[in-house]
Amino acid sequence: MALVAAALAALPETDVPAAWAVVRSEHLCVLANHDEPAARTAVLKLLTVWWQRAPTAELQRFTHDNGFHLLGNQLHAHPATAALLEASWRLLSGGGAPRPEQEAGALTLLLALLPAATADISLCHNIITALTHIVTKMERWVGPLLDDGLVESVCGATLRLAHLPLQLTDLGTSQRQILYDDVTRLMTSLTRRLVLSNQQKHFQVLYDLLIVLNYLYEEEMRQCGAGSTPTVTVVMLQFDVIETALSTVLEAVGRPAGDTPSHAPSHWELRERHRRVLLLGVDLITYLDPANVTEHTVRFLQWLLPMVVICMQTPAAEGRGEGPRHPRPGLKTALGTLLVTLSSPDWPSDVRVFVAVFLAQMDTNVDSVLQSALLGASNKASQFSLFFHELLYSSDLSSEPPSALGSNSGSINSLPGDHLDASSGDVRPAAAPAAAPASAADTPPSDRRGCTPDRLGSVATSGRQGALSVVAEALERSGLPPPPPPPQKGARWTVVDQTIRLWREDRAARYKEWRKNLVAAERKATQCFETHYHRVCESAHRATEVTSERQNEARRGYLQILQASAMTRARVEAAWRQVVRQMADQGAPWAPPEAEHSFWELDPTEGFLRQRNRLRKTKLNLASRFFKPDVSRRLESDRLPAPLSFLLSGSAAEVSSHYIEQLHTDRVRYMTPCEVIVLDGGVAGEILISDSSLYFVVDRRAAKEPSARLVVDSDSGYQRWPCEDVCELHRRRYELRECAVELFMRTGSTHLITFASQEVRERFLSEVFSCPSLQPMEGEALADLTQRWREGLITNFEYLMQLNKMAGRTFNDLMQYPVFPFVVRDYSSDSLDLAEPAVYRDLRRPMGVQDPTREAYYRERYQYLQSEMFGSPEKLGIDGPYHYGTHYSNSGIVLHFLVRLPPFTKLFLRFQDGNFDLPDRTFHSVEQVWHLSSSASNTDFKELIPEFYFLHELFANSQGFHIGRRQTGEPVDSVVLPPWCQHSARLFVLVLRQALESEAVRHGLPHWLDLVFGFKQTGQAAVEAINVFHPATYVGYDVDRYEDAMARQARLTMVRTYGQMPRRLFRSAHPHVADRLQGRRPVQPPLLPTVTGLRWGEYVGSPELAAPSVVWQRPLGPAVWRLEVAPPGPVLTVPPHTCIAQQWRQTRRNVFGAAPAADQLGWVNWGQADGLVRRHRDQLTEPIVAPPPGDQVELCAFAAGRLWVALRSGAVHVYETRASAGARGRRLARLGLARLAALQPNPHFSVMVAADVLGQLAIWDTNTLELVRRLCVAGAVHVLATSPTSGDILVAYGEWDRPAAAASTLELITINGRTAAHRGCPVKVTGVTVSALTEGRAVNVVAAGHEDGTVTLWDTWLLRPLLDLAAERPRHLPAWSCRAAEQ
Repeated sequence: MALVAAALAALPETDVPAAWAVVRSEHLCVLANHDEPAARTAVLKLLTVWWQRAPTAELQRFTHDNGFHLLGNQLHAHPATAALLEASWRLLSGGGAPRPEQEAGALTLLLALLPAATADISLCHNIITALTHIVTKMERWVGPLLDDGLVESVCGATLRLAHLPLQLTDLGTSQRQILYDDVTRLMTSLTRRLVLSNQQKHFQVLYDLLIVLNYLYEEEMRQCGAGSTPTVTVVMLQFDVIETALSTVLEAVGRPAGDTPSHAPSHWELRERHRRVLLLGVDLITYLDPANVTEHTVRFLQWLLPMVVICMQTPAAEGRGEGPRHPRPGLKTALGTLLVTLSSPDWPSDVRVFVAVFLAQMDTNVDSVLQSALLGASNKASQFSLFFHELLYSSDLSSEPPSALGSNSGSINSLPGDHLDASSGDVRPAAAPAAAPASAADTPPSDRRGCTPDRLGSVATSGRQGALSVVAEALERSGLPPPPPPPQKGARWTVVDQTIRLWREDRAARYKEWRKNLVAAERKATQCFETHYHRVCESAHRATEVTSERQNEARRGYLQILQASAMTRARVEAAWRQVVRQMADQGAPWAPPEAEHSFWELDPTEGFLRQRNRLRKTKLNLASRFFKPDVSRRLESDRLPAPLSFLLSGSAAEVSSHYIEQLHTDRVRYMTPCEVIVLDGGVAGEILISDSSLYFVVDRRAAKEPSARLVVDSDSGYQRWPCEDVCELHRRRYELRECAVELFMRTGSTHLITFASQEVRERFLSEVFSCPSLQPMEGEALADLTQRWREGLITNFEYLMQLNKMAGRTFNDLMQYPVFPFVVRDYSSDSLDLAEPAVYRDLRRPMGVQDPTREAYYRERYQYLQSEMFGSPEKLGIDGPYHYGTHYSNSGIVLHFLVRLPPFTKLFLRFQDGNFDLPDRTFHSVEQVWHLSSSASNTDFKELIPEFYFLHELFANSQGFHIGRRQTGEPVDSVVLPPWCQHSARLFVLVLRQALESEAVRHGLPHWLDLVFGFKQTGQAAVEAINVFHPATYVGYDVDRYEDAMARQARLTMVRTYGQMPRRLFRSAHPHVADRLQGRRPVQPPLLPTVTGLRWGEYVGSPELAAPSVVWQRPLGPAVWRLEVAPPGPVLTVPPHTCIAQQWRQTRRNVFGAAPAADQLGWVNWGQADGLVRRHRDQLTEPIVAPPPGDQVELCAFAAGRLWVALRSGAVHVYETRASAGARGRRLARLGLARLAALQPNPHFSVMVAADVLGQLAIWDTNTLELVRRLCVAGAVHVLATSPTSGDILVAYGEWDRPAAAASTLELITINGRTAAHRGCPVKVTGVTVSALTEGRAVNVVAAGHEDGTVTLWDTWLLRPLLDLAAERPRHLPAWSCRAAEQ
């Protein structure tokens, strides 16, 4: 600001107007509130220059807007400094001839600085001295000072002084006393000028000053109490002002007529002012609290009391002329009240004696004074007589202590505790010299004979005893004889006590009435600046608005720069992280050697029928004691930091709604706090809703938690869910409360979100459903779903999955994990016959009573608990009777089954306090689990989880965990499986899936559904079915009803650990299915030698059906590259270099609409001379991809709304094709692939599989575009296909460039990279596909077309040949497709 001031002072006149757009007076007023004194001083210096250079219109606007008052308010809020005072004085007197507005404004600043300078004695002294000089010498500035609140500012400074702690100067003098003397001089000068002003408003200011001081006295009495320094200070200032005002009037009235200024008020006006001030002074003394009496008060009384007596005896003129005269009854009444008050026992004895001495010194006038002041009111006379005689009888008249007139017990004008010399503080004006007036009317009261205040102290008396005797005689002459003396010395004087009590009551009533009369005057005096205050407030509001808008404008510009920088940095870092992830992954150029050795965890992405089959890479960060010694290379890789992580910041940007809006150009219209529930707890944050997306922004405190990485990208701090990807929303419970929502995305991910209450959840849902881009699928009605199951249109597995979803079971909450039944009970035999009912469990009974002999035990338990609770619900801490104290599904059971599969392994370790469970209790044998759950344990009633029927990886210890050894010495490694599955986890799962779909289970399943989801879940039906669990597992269990905190916490822990009952879906018995009317044909050949009763299924080429025959054929003109099936529509023939653009909804969750007409299909083609990839849609053709120079497009495929383009160089590019995503392209890492031979999407499991001519395979996640894994086969890949039901990969490979070696090898690889089977083919395979038959009801087959035109069917269990189909005219067979066609 100093530079701005210098520049503004030196600026040429022509350039000055341009400066006002920058140097605004409003901004200066706001800057004056700066905490630094130097900044405030710089503002005043700049304002001085600004005032000299600003145009008249700008100056007038500043003055009109109360600019100086705004500055004063700002400066008043901070301590004053010498530099500020100097700058204010320079503004007042510097720069040539200052304008009147400038002078008045500078005075305002001085008044603002005064109260803020009381802590600095030198500074405060200088300000008061300056103001005293102005009041005394510069009359033209007195008016502006009064208008700006001089009186109020001085009073405020005086109170601040009084509240300061006692401090001494270097000379031992009190700083407070020095400043008080300065204030007294200022107030004396001001009082003289106001009293002698011919303007009535100025005298009114003086009178208001006394009223304000009395108001402050009352406030300090209430806050600090009687006798306190602030209270006494206000009293002293009051008396000094009154004494100065009365003395000034006496001096002016006594001045000769020739010496009176022409502008002075008339004698009549002066006498009237004298009377008003005198009466107010008498009232102030009368109602003064005796605890506030000091030596200063006594000296004031010595001066005031004679003044009242003289004025009472002086007649007053009637009107302004010389008319009739009349006495002053007001002064008589006031004097009588004052004499009674000062004589009362409440006042100090010295004051009471002083009154007696004063009356005695009046000689013969004492009788007239007593008659005028007291005898007019009998009660006053009697009170005074009693108080006087009480003093007379109670005083020790044998000694003569110093008279009150000569007492030096305290210093006059000194504050309590200051102890200064009396002479240093006496600033009372000298008495006016005696004059010989021409008439009695012109004689000043101070010149009345023998009774002036100066002469009073010099009159000799005959001592205290003589004075009291004189007054007693005067009272007796006036008809007031002494009352009967007290019975004895020291006894209570009843008549005096009664008089004192009545007098105090009367005084209190009179004081109340006096205060009531003063309230209006106090309100007027204290609110005289109210109108001006409102004007200044309005100006402050306008200045704040202008400055805030300017600041906001600057902030917005700066924030936009910061946000643009943050956006750029975020995009660049995200791009770099993406590059690093791709280029440092397995097989990529930057990949470290350890990248091939990784741990794997279950990917939460749901596939076909909600199956979660995929694994993904992870870092476990577990101690080496949890692993076998042979996984040391994995541990080394697990502990390495992310490649090139040192190049990136490692901290996410501060995410906000505005950040989201800027980054995604998306307007946020609703947000609310929530938690996203993951397997190991909740991640706190906020969910934001825009017109196109949902955003979850993680709370900054929770961002570093490991669970946050399961929800949001740790690099960005938020997660985005496009509304068009949300296909289902379901209301959910969490911890038995209706407060959650589960989102089902078309990408296969699900998200469980909880809110503070049910009301917040419903508000969230209403906002989500109003999104224009949201197109959720319509949920199927429960009755329709049940009917489809009864008709056999859906399998038991799919039906159970749908019922779990409808009942609120979710993979995101271990306490509400989907539940499936145990169906097989034989896990020990060498063979298994699925057609034999004895191998199945009794679905009519819960797991706890599979053994009928245990039924009586659980019934007795229920009856015992019921009897114990009779009449006492809280007895023994039991909340209700039950058969089973634990649930059939809870977090412990889920983790028990999935202990070998991360991330559940880490959760299991946390569940077990950082260790694996005892090896004998760990899930090590399926047979043991069945045995414990069905019969051997009273606390274990496990049902199964869905993974038992599709995820064989849960049984294998593929991560190399060291779980321990059993008591028998056997190590616990992979789960021991039944002999009938040949100890193969994959075959075990496939057989269990067939058992789940068996006729026995199909007929018994309704009973199990009644127990878990139906009417036997609760009530009397549950009691009869022996199906009652602990009350903490049921909805409606209210933990808040317990007042005891420990009991409430215990119940809440039960809710979180015992398990939770699914929603009841069926209110009555579940309908059963009808028996099949036609029998089944014998199965030939057997699928497994150890398991009979397996179903091949009903499809063309099935061993259960007759040999297939040709029913239709048609010659095709152009070459056919592949056949595409558009469920449930026709088979499409696709020419070479062409790819059908499947609709987005056709690639997710097995949901298909009607097949589009041929002219409505979208496709792309490539391979033309210009090398472009063109898109054909709605009868329009447009080029969308151009290959890099020197490269060519080899293959294209659609997946998840994106176009994948494989180039001859081995590079793979991905392009967005959805309208909402634009036409962005993204290049994936080369991964060292050669020319690609196949590019096959699997939309049901969100993967893309690519294979090159060298036998290398790469699997990408089509949602995240990240590499899942790399594989290799022992030859050049010919063709490949993926299973839509399991995700398995079927690869045909051989020697591509050696025609002599025409054989191919078929290899079946699971989606997680393990070879399940492989077979050699004598003829080269040119086309392959995998059927999409329903697992459990059929065995899917691989159909391989050979170069000689033959087709071979292979089963997907063991990859054994089932059937050869030979063409009538053998030829090369490049295309083949197989569609499920169950009859």
